[in-house]
Amino acid sequence: MSNHFTPFVALRYLTARKRSQWLSFISLVSTLGLVLGVASLITVLSVMNGFSVELKQRLLATIPHVYVEPEVGDLTDWQSARQLWLEQQGVIAAAPVISRQVMLVSGGLTRAINLHAVEPELEQQVSSLPSVMVEGNFDDLNEANYGIVLGAVTAQQLGVFPGQRVDVILPQLNTTALGIFPRTKRFKVLGVFEAGAQVDGSEAFIALKDGQRLFRYRDGAVAGLRLSYSDMLQTDRFVNLSGWKSTTWVESNAALFGAIAMEKLMMTFLLLIVVAVAAFNVVSIMSMLVNDKRADIAVMRVMGASSGSIRNIFMTTGLLIGMVGSVIGCFLGVLLALNIGRLVAAVERFVGGAMFDPSVYYISELPSHLLWSDVLLVVLVSLVLSVLSSYYPAKRAAAIEPSRALQYE
Repeated sequence: MSNHFTPFVALRYLTARKRSQWLSFISLVSTLGLVLGVASLITVLSVMNGFSVELKQRLLATIPHVYVEPEVGDLTDWQSARQLWLEQQGVIAAAPVISRQVMLVSGGLTRAINLHAVEPELEQQVSSLPSVMVEGNFDDLNEANYGIVLGAVTAQQLGVFPGQRVDVILPQLNTTALGIFPRTKRFKVLGVFEAGAQVDGSEAFIALKDGQRLFRYRDGAVAGLRLSYSDMLQTDRFVNLSGWKSTTWVESNAALFGAIAMEKLMMTFLLLIVVAVAAFNVVSIMSMLVNDKRADIAVMRVMGASSGSIRNIFMTTGLLIGMVGSVIGCFLGVLLALNIGRLVAAVERFVGGAMFDPSVYYISELPSHLLWSDVLLVVLVSLVLSVLSSYYPAKRAAAIEPSRALQYE
């Protein structure tokens, strides 16, 4: 018997109008479950990708793509070093910096932060910090003595606003006639930035000249340089120069992005269980179909069909069910992923409230970033699970003996 009849019979079994209503209902429910599982998995993965991209963009508003510093000592001639790094491939900007961990104190409230002393004019070339200022002007750092720019979260926790003062406590001690005291310096708050990430509560900026006096860097020395690349992904191929130590933005935030990757992996695993449950319902459909078609199987065997052909017929039927559910689910998932932001906005307008409070989540709309590699992976997994689910019923169908199947017909 020709092998061309295999897909024909499989399609015939799937579309036959005279099937039992119960079998048709179970087939419809299983297909819908597969559709919902595939669509939800694609949508959730796209939303998580969107959050990851949004977080990277906001982080890079205040942190450098790459931070470099001498292996030994301070950087005394940072102007020449800056020109050296600007000549490297991919580097479009470089700015000097001195960074230290300090404590901010105001009104009895304290906050541990990373304090960066920067050159405001050059800093604007390596970060978008000036564009996320919500109060004050970043350039004012050069015009004031001992001025500081805080993140919105830090300012809120300390209860300060532009014009007020905060005390900076350094992890160093001064010995005086009255005893040993930590080094402190009072700064005036000149502005507040809001990048919409954890940097709003962990970073603060002062002028380079103030930082050199505060941290006792002599002769205009700095700690290192902040580099900006034309493409932030180029830092993965970063080539360091001899005598320098470097840290890329990926390395400095390894724990954060590792947690995001683990969260995405676990969410993918949990949603794959939904897809797997829907796919394994094919076992029930195929088992019922095999019992319903025992006489047909016997007739095909008598006409010359091999057991392998019978097995292929039912496995093809399971594959077709998986294809229908996967294709429809893929279409709905892609459509939802591309329009999830507008859909959430429409729901917010309808209920008259915000699903994502910007003061809590730092976002005003749900981000989404569709990756076709994720879509392909979800569809392939769905199809593979559907085929595997149909293997056992197909094997049972191939083992049916024509004489026993036709005995009571």
